[in-house]
Amino acid sequence: MQPADASASPADGLRARIARGFAWEGLSKLCVQVVSWMSTIWVARLLTPDDYGLVATSGLFTGAMSILMDFGLGAGVITRQTVSDRELNQCFWLNIAMGVGMYALLFVSAPFIAAAYDLPALTDILRVAGLGLPISGIRSVPYSVQLRALNYRYRAIIEMTGQFIQASLVVLLAFKGLGAWSLVLGYLCSQLFMTIAFAVKGPKIGRPTFSTRGIEPILKFGVRITGARGLGFAVGSADMAMITALLGARSAGVYSVAFNLASAPLDKIGAIFNRVAYPAVARMNSDAEKSRRFLIQLHLGLLAVASPVLVGVALVAPEVVTVLLTDKWAAAVPVLRVICLANILRLSGMLLPVILEARGRADLVLRFQFVSAVALPVGFAVGSRWGLTGVTLVWLLVYPLIYFWLMQLSTHELGMRRRDLLTSAMPVLMCNGVMAGVVLGVREFTDDFSAVARLATSAAAGVIAYTTSMALLVPRSFWHEVRSTAAAMRK
Repeated sequence: MQPADASASPADGLRARIARGFAWEGLSKLCVQVVSWMSTIWVARLLTPDDYGLVATSGLFTGAMSILMDFGLGAGVITRQTVSDRELNQCFWLNIAMGVGMYALLFVSAPFIAAAYDLPALTDILRVAGLGLPISGIRSVPYSVQLRALNYRYRAIIEMTGQFIQASLVVLLAFKGLGAWSLVLGYLCSQLFMTIAFAVKGPKIGRPTFSTRGIEPILKFGVRITGARGLGFAVGSADMAMITALLGARSAGVYSVAFNLASAPLDKIGAIFNRVAYPAVARMNSDAEKSRRFLIQLHLGLLAVASPVLVGVALVAPEVVTVLLTDKWAAAVPVLRVICLANILRLSGMLLPVILEARGRADLVLRFQFVSAVALPVGFAVGSRWGLTGVTLVWLLVYPLIYFWLMQLSTHELGMRRRDLLTSAMPVLMCNGVMAGVVLGVREFTDDFSAVARLATSAAAGVIAYTTSMALLVPRSFWHEVRSTAAAMRK
């Protein structure tokens, strides 16, 4: 049985475990990203925008129910200083009960949801995709125990394998002509594999019990986490919901593919930082000074790695779409550009709530998400009057206002100034500016090149410009930290 309170041994310091966490998370995400991009590009050539729109619409409901199903119990297990086997057993069975209940609700409501969107095929898609709810309910507590123990290696291997299974199946089924079903069935098989793998490694589970007595602190924290994550999901899904309802499934498919491409650095690179940061900060939450230093290091590192990808894709968006997705996705170019630029700020915005949650301030995250859940959907509804472009521009016009308020909440909680966080990011932003100038200059002389040659030339110029400027403009302390982290990874 896994110890309920597994933690780093004195000989194996927190810093070394965090560094190894970055190593394993980075390796897994790199491999997954390569496979994911290859499968996405291949499948996008086989499927239509309508297929993607149908599955994206189903994801609005399965995703919302997934957040409600967990009820924050997994997060509560991770952040508690001590947790007993009895408490783990209670959380495990409550998660299963919630998963089954949510699936039953989705199964019954599927025809009504399909009728509301005028998408008859959505009924069966929802009922099959919804099977992921009870499957993930079984996984929640075993997964949280591994995360609590900072067992990054096992989690990275299992999730990397799961993603490979999903990508392979989606491509195979799409090639066989299953259309939207290829996305659904590939997802379910991946979820089932990961659940089995984490359950085998998880704690010993006793007889079923659905009592909440004794886990009130976990539930109290979970309610706040669920509220914050539920509102966060609503914010992240409001654009798709508005587009599907007001502009149709085809527009939703175009937006979904463009948004997924633009969000890859957040979903893949940003996720590495978030997944390492949450359990690490939870272990140091009594030390505000250590948390401040950790936030600044993470913030700078995240921007240094992910922001040039976003800037680069925004600059070469026409070639990215033409070469990778073919001309049938040409309508995705302006959406891709705007979302890439907005996501530079969202990189920072995705890290700050994780730091607050890990320090036990789910109330602040809930407050931020509530404001976002009001402001952004209103903006999307208004922007939809100008089509996809109008909806997309809301990320550039409204989100920055909410983000700077989140920054104020976060820096105040850590006892630091906003200027400290902004100043630390300036060298990376300057390097991005240099790269953008070089790429735009190169593109002035490559108008006659083929799309592939122009993309390759622009990418090469961008990489050279960014790495050179990073070497010249970024403070030595950053490179010292990189070397220290790399040394800790090798131990």
